[in-house]
Amino acid sequence: MKLLKRISTFAVTAMILASTVTPVMAATTATVDTHSMIIGSEFTDYNVRFKIDTTNDQEFIIEGSDIKFDSTQNSIDGVDVTRTSNTTVIVKVTDLENLEFDVPLSFSITGANPQLSIKGNGGVSSQTISLSEGELSDSAISMSFGDAKNISVDGVGSIADITITENVVGAFDELDVKIELRGTSDLAFNMAEGKSVSLKTSGGLSNVTGKISEVIQIPRQCHNKEEPNLQ
Repeated sequence: MKLLKRISTFAVTAMILASTVTPVMAATTATVDTHSMIIGSEFTDYNVRFKIDTTNDQEFIIEGSDIKFDSTQNSIDGVDVTRTSNTTVIVKVTDLENLEFDVPLSFSITGANPQLSIKGNGGVSSQTISLSEGELSDSAISMSFGDAKNISVDGVGSIADITITENVVGAFDELDVKIELRGTSDLAFNMAEGKSVSLKTSGGLSNVTGKISEVIQIPRQCHNKEEPNLQ
């Protein structure tokens, strides 16, 4: 009886120790190239590059935030992408020949902070990737104005600095900006059509020029009303 008891106790202890052993998840990284984008931008072949420590077949989920996945996704040799909802795709990777592979995604940007969240499963680690460095705009360019400047009574002076930001690469290639002086004053721009104007980039470059394409003089609107004749 004593011998059987000892054997039974040893078997239970061995089972407990075996149950505490868990597989170690391989460390992987996922990266993306920087793309110029705004809210509403569409991508049909946005690659997420994976580096993995095993050539075993993999299956994992990618969820999007401020992203809408297209109903039709791309698949390449060994990488199959299936959309399950507007914000989720399942990726199946088979027959890996090396430890790096690309996952092509097709989606549109719906918000200011787009992100891809990878839900790992075994050989792929979980991580979140931001697709933009800051909040996105909803237009290709944006404008801001500096502090108002004083203009003398004789009308000589300059207006506030105007900053134009290119939110999408190439938006400045053919850019027309209309600046209008509003109000009831007699102020007008002291410049002629065809005249070149110097511009300065945020990086400090000053050899950038623009050209005045048209100057429109808007007649002054008089808001004074005639006083009624009370006699």
